[in-house]
Amino acid sequence: MNFKKILTTVFCVGLVCLELTACDKNTVSDEIKNVINDNQTQNTSYQKGEIVESEYINKSLGLKFVLPKEYRFSTNDEIALLEKMIENNYLTDKAKKIPTTTTIEVFAFNINSSDNNFNFMIEDLNFNIDEETYAEISKKNAKSMIVNGSITYYQDSKEYLGGIEFYVMSQELILDNEKFRQKQFLKSLDKKMVLITFTYETEDELKKMINAFQKIE
Repeated sequence: MNFKKILTTVFCVGLVCLELTACDKNTVSDEIKNVINDNQTQNTSYQKGEIVESEYINKSLGLKFVLPKEYRFSTNDEIALLEKMIENNYLTDKAKKIPTTTTIEVFAFNINSSDNNFNFMIEDLNFNIDEETYAEISKKNAKSMIVNGSITYYQDSKEYLGGIEFYVMSQELILDNEKFRQKQFLKSLDKKMVLITFTYETEDELKKMINAFQKIE
């Protein structure tokens, strides 16, 4: 497995999560304060998704991901190695000091071309926040956390996975002079943010991964 290639998805998602982890009611702008719920109790209703043979099933979100042909799931050990590589190679000292409250639940990639992959991550928050505000916070600050690379954001949109609407950020990531196209799907749950990021070479490959998501009946 080419870790240098597929770590890009985890890296980009991690930057988004770092920004919100460092954010609290007392440090954000008045505009953001207006969308943060004053109830600071921890959410306990979410149930972690699980991999069952060739499917990732997330009952809390009501979605499952059916592994496409030529794709496979990463192991927990592989994901841990990816996270370590990100910290060592691509995060600024500022980013390294920010604690994270994120969980990578599943990572899948094309065994023939690891530039095509997807990552499902959950971030625990102390407050409720809508997807658009979450995205704006991330865009403003992510660039200051990258070394050896850059991120360019394009127009946001709303798209569907398995019949469920998501807020979508489109972006181009450059690391060590290599360019990657990505789409990041955001969905706010009670004091949690779902982040599903696709890294892809062609529109057909992106469509293959998106169509692999199905609504649980």
